[in-house]
Amino acid sequence: ENLPLCSATRISLTDKNSNASFDETKPTIFTDWSPASLQNWKDRMSFIQRFGSHPQYVKGGDVQPLQNARGEKCTARTSTLVDTMRERFDNDESNIAGGGHGRQMKDDLLFFTNDVENPTFMESIMKDVSVPAPISQHSAWAGENMGFRVFSAMEQGSSHPFYFHEAAWLGQVSGARLWY
Repeated sequence: ENLPLCSATRISLTDKNSNASFDETKPTIFTDWSPASLQNWKDRMSFIQRFGSHPQYVKGGDVQPLQNARGEKCTARTSTLVDTMRERFDNDESNIAGGGHGRQMKDDLLFFTNDVENPTFMESIMKDVSVPAPISQHSAWAGENMGFRVFSAMEQGSSHPFYFHEAAWLGQVSGARLWY
C-alpha cells in the first residue's frame, strides 16, 4: 500500500534483511503486519461468532463507560455491542461528515476495551495475534514497561474523536488511519 511521505521511519515486518532497530521516541510505521490467524475474524460475522459472548462495557465517544439511571456501568455482549453500533451508524440521520475521512455520530458508541477491564476477552484475542518482532524484542517493551493491551473496533466509514496517549504500538487489521 502506498503511504504518504512523512518523516516517520518505515520498517517492514516481513523483510528479514532490514535493520529492524527503531527509536521509540520517534514515530515509526511498521508495515506488512498480517498474521494469518486474523483471517479467522476479519469480517463482522466471523468476529461475532468467535468473540460474541464476551461481556463489554458500552462506551461513549469520550471512551468512558455509559451509565444507567442508577449510576451503574452499562454492559452488553460483544455481539450486541457490534450489532448496535452498526444499526446506529446505518440509521442515524444525524451522522455528520468527517471531512472525507469517515463519519462520526454525535452520540457515538465505541468498542474499546483493554486487558485490565476485560482480561478474558483480551486473552481470546491474543490467541490469534501477538506483538510482532521487532517491537516485542525492543527494550522499551520489556518487563514492567509492557503496559496494557487495548482493543478497539469501529464501523467501516466511521471515525474516532481526537485523543492523545503516550507511546503505543497499534496494530490495525483493516481500514485506514489518519495521524495528526
